[in-house]
Amino acid sequence: MEDNLQIEQTTYDEHKKKASRSALILTLSLFLVVLILGSLFLYVACNYNATDASLIRTEEDVFSVVDGFLFPRGDDYVTAGDYVATYNLNTGDLTKFSIESFDLSRVGLSGTYRYFRHVPPISDLTASDEETTVTKGRIVSAYFGDVALSRANTENVFVCKDEDGNGQKWRVDTVKMKSAPLFEGSTADGVDVYGTNIRQFSHNGLYAVGQDKGELLIYIRESEASFAVTKVVRVDLSPYGTLDGYDFASESYLRLAFYHPELETFPENEILSYYLCDVRTGEVVPCPKVEGAQNTVQIQYGQYAPVTVDEEEKEVFYRYADMLRGKVFSHKLPFDANDFTYPCAISQYGEYAAIYHSENVGEKATVLFSKAGGRQFSSDLLYEEILDEGDTIEHERIEFLTENIVLCSITRKDGTNYSIIFKICF
Repeated sequence: MEDNLQIEQTTYDEHKKKASRSALILTLSLFLVVLILGSLFLYVACNYNATDASLIRTEEDVFSVVDGFLFPRGDDYVTAGDYVATYNLNTGDLTKFSIESFDLSRVGLSGTYRYFRHVPPISDLTASDEETTVTKGRIVSAYFGDVALSRANTENVFVCKDEDGNGQKWRVDTVKMKSAPLFEGSTADGVDVYGTNIRQFSHNGLYAVGQDKGELLIYIRESEASFAVTKVVRVDLSPYGTLDGYDFASESYLRLAFYHPELETFPENEILSYYLCDVRTGEVVPCPKVEGAQNTVQIQYGQYAPVTVDEEEKEVFYRYADMLRGKVFSHKLPFDANDFTYPCAISQYGEYAAIYHSENVGEKATVLFSKAGGRQFSSDLLYEEILDEGDTIEHERIEFLTENIVLCSITRKDGTNYSIIFKICF
């Protein structure tokens, strides 16, 4: 028995040693795999961090971007050609929607309504939306100027203008094949059912705004399903100056820009003042003041205005302020402060900018792609690594699709055009 026990113990010890050796080998193998993968990750990460720009795609068309839609520029520059596209942030692809035509005589009106059906990515839809929206998609005008009116469109109803040019607007039901004055059925006093002075809707479609002489005109709809107006808000604009423009900063707040012609001699030097209007109540409040902001009509870029640089600073910076939030963004410049500099494009939240630069007006120019307070690179990099010899970046045709995704229009040496979309990798 003892001999058998000794034999079993010896066998157990041998198996234990073999198991230990196997475990050691397995551990060393796993460690080696982790080391290799870790090194590979660090190599890729370091190379990515050393990369300034990464080409995503090229397109043979050049585009105008309106409400996030990419409209191929046709001969008239105001309507889309054969399609309209959206940029997919997850895949880097362009989703293209074909242009269709609706004969308005079918509903008792005159003319033709050109449109496309926007189908959002599945990831943006709720389960209840998918069946109807994916099948049909929201109707959107193929005419640039009417996209802001299309914010109120659905998959079955669209807003269109009277072709006579008198400003009257109609809503067309494509299921019932009927047309009606835009705000027919409204219960509020003072509603123009044709919406003659209405110029745009909020992005959820509930609020319609326009200008009626010296007043801001706001119509509040009963619901997204009904165009009946239940409340009219009128805001006297005279205390603030002359209205230069307006647009929705959010679903419920309108950005207002005013200038004061009595303060300056030349229109390009007219100083802009910014206010926010709560479209639910009509309350108007001034936006934060930014010391040194050069918010004149001529050099304004959207809601961003250049900020005067302190001449005593040792380093050269280009600064601009978000005139709605009062936040200032600063970019260190690798060139002389006296050079000719202005923004070609600024991203939605202001962190990134494409800054035009030349030593003197009319001389050879470059574009600096820069993150506020961070890294930057010159357009020379695009010429060296992405563009073909003889290609030229159109400085006035640079747009940010997202905070660090850039759309550029390019002209070849033979005069033809195309577009590139690239990512700023920092």
